[in-house]
Amino acid sequence: MATRKRSWNRQQSDEEDDGHHDALHDEVADFEAELLGPTAPLSTVESFPEELTAGDTVQLPTGTKKKGKATHSDMNDHFRKSVGKDRKTTAKFNYCKRGYKNVQGTSNLHYHMKKVHLSKLQKASKDKPLHPAFQAKQKDQPQFMSKKETTRHTNNLTDWIVCTAKPISTVDEPRFVKLISGLNASCKVPCRQTLRRLIVDGYKAKKVQTIEELSAIRACVVYLRRPTIRESFLASIQPATEDLKLPLDVATRWNSLLHMVESAYARRHEIHDYLSTQKGAIKNDVLSAKEWVEMEDLIELLKPLGAVDCSASKSSTFHMALAELEFLRSHLKAFNDDYAKAHWICELAKDMLAELEDCLRLSWKKPGVRI
Repeated sequence: MATRKRSWNRQQSDEEDDGHHDALHDEVADFEAELLGPTAPLSTVESFPEELTAGDTVQLPTGTKKKGKATHSDMNDHFRKSVGKDRKTTAKFNYCKRGYKNVQGTSNLHYHMKKVHLSKLQKASKDKPLHPAFQAKQKDQPQFMSKKETTRHTNNLTDWIVCTAKPISTVDEPRFVKLISGLNASCKVPCRQTLRRLIVDGYKAKKVQTIEELSAIRACVVYLRRPTIRESFLASIQPATEDLKLPLDVATRWNSLLHMVESAYARRHEIHDYLSTQKGAIKNDVLSAKEWVEMEDLIELLKPLGAVDCSASKSSTFHMALAELEFLRSHLKAFNDDYAKAHWICELAKDMLAELEDCLRLSWKKPGVRI
């Protein structure tokens, strides 16, 4: 026969005996009474066992937050609050006449700032100082570099190796790697193979850039050689000198490029001042000061070519031309071995030296034979 279960809160009489269930019943009953009974405040149970007088100072236990005003919102700096006779708070913005009545939060104020005064909000957020705890944390942790920053630092390292004639094996030196890692642990030094590839790619890009700069110089010279433009340009040069020519390069003349670049370089300031006042796309072809410095290095490389050309044209035998070509080869070899020069100049001299070697190999080297 099924028996009816007794409730946990029903009082047990002395006559009832549940055997081994008595201990379990006592524990559950005590736990239930503790839950249903009045909960004493923490301050009176744990912290204040004795009675306190009105003059005693009350201190909260460790880990207990003091109840008070909420944290000050940064949005409150953008408006002024006032309480009216009806005890309702009104907020008026510092940047406009807009106001809000019965303000209880900052959501509407923040929406108005984002919609109307976004620049003010962004400036305040940018100028807000970082919490000292976060500043200390950021100072201790390494700054991680983005992909764009990594590419920029790698290019700067490549330029430093090339322009200062450092060996490519510098990137494999343990102390150099330690130096770079000490500045920023997230900065990785490229290996030797990567650096060699970057140098070759940089030379190819520099070669294309040099061709574009020469095309820009030619466009400026063609523009200034127009009859009406030439007269006004020559009249603007003060003081006037006899050497006012701007020759144009010709495909059938070897050194015409040198003459054009050299003459334009001598008048680079006048060309810049005159073309800057003109209308149209010609202003985009004016070279900058840095580009003119590169043209100066190119002129230094091309000058011996002009000297050999002029000397060989007056020679009646092959052996004189061969001697001058040998002089030209030694000049190009010196350029190729001079690490103080720019890398693209050395590479250009290397290419010209290879072509000259082929020219000498295919030439008729018997002396004393007249043309």
